[in-house]
Amino acid sequence: MASELVGVVPMGATPDLVAEVKRINRDRKIEAITEDKPYEEMRVEDHPDYRGPFGELFYLDYSYGGSTSSSSDPHKPGGRRGPKSRTLGKWDKLLNDLQDESEGNR
Repeated sequence: MASELVGVVPMGATPDLVAEVKRINRDRKIEAITEDKPYEEMRVEDHPDYRGPFGELFYLDYSYGGSTSSSSDPHKPGGRRGPKSRTLGKWDKLLNDLQDESEGNR
């Protein structure tokens, strides 16, 4: 089962680059111990040969389902409050009807 696992390499990095960063980090650890220096770990993204996506925050726009309709327009003003308010309105109407029935007003 362990032989079925696949190594994970950061996007834009090659296995050789990852091996080089591991070697650099190993050497830095040894220097930190033998020469009493602070240890600073290098990330693959910090290597000068790394060619991948850069940035701190990436935004993905994802929608569920396979079809689109005009009622589920993501750019519609109001955002999430629109459908939530309509749902609460249905519950309010149902509760008022039940209250009227219990009072005999219906």
